[in-house]
Amino acid sequence: MSFTTAQKIQIIKKHNDIVGMVMFMKKFEAESKQKMAELTEEFAKRLEAMREEMMETHQMMRKMQKGDTGSQGIQGERGDTGHQGESIVGPAGKPGAIGPAGAQGDIGMPGPAGKPGAIGPAGKDGSPDTPEQILAKLEKVKIPIDIIEGLKNILNALNRNIAELKGRKLQAGGGGGGMSEPQHEQFTCNGVLTQFTLGYKVAYGKAIIGFYQGQQISLTTHFTVSDNVVTLTFTPATGTVVEFIYWRKS
Repeated sequence: MSFTTAQKIQIIKKHNDIVGMVMFMKKFEAESKQKMAELTEEFAKRLEAMREEMMETHQMMRKMQKGDTGSQGIQGERGDTGHQGESIVGPAGKPGAIGPAGAQGDIGMPGPAGKPGAIGPAGKDGSPDTPEQILAKLEKVKIPIDIIEGLKNILNALNRNIAELKGRKLQAGGGGGGMSEPQHEQFTCNGVLTQFTLGYKVAYGKAIIGFYQGQQISLTTHFTVSDNVVTLTFTPATGTVVEFIYWRKS
């Protein structure tokens, strides 16, 4: 049961003794903790949904990149022609009894080649850009928030919850950073370093999604975060790419 400010003042006046005031403060503290737990759980659910949306968008953007054509491998040497086996016919069986199966006969001659099919229309030329050039173009293009269905509503609700939590922390005497627009940074690994410095501190120390060679990696299991420094729990190979999408601490 929740009380308005006026109701709380009336209760304090009626319970002027110390025991009554202690009981009232304990009840008010329990209600505040319960409300804060509900808000924290709702925020965690919305943050997880938002991380999944960003991961799907990232995978879709990577599929748009065109890779380089690999070089043709060297043709191996042709092996020797094997000897043709002899066909052995088994002895005739007695009347009524089934004789043993004969050995497999020679393979028949191949049939005549079919007529060539019609030539299909020429395909369209692909983009001459390299994957790096395509990625650079994508990073320059700002995708409107309305393209991702439901993302605008999720962000609005998330910002409202963050503002409410921030206000409650300030009222309780504490403080903390909020969240702003998502950031995207990537690094090319050299086979030695496992630490990477981001441009901003990560909000709440966990509002971040990681990718290694396009595959998602998990916070704590594959990497840790301290302010704006990301430390991998493994050593990435030379030339590989690690990426991070995160919300910076405001």
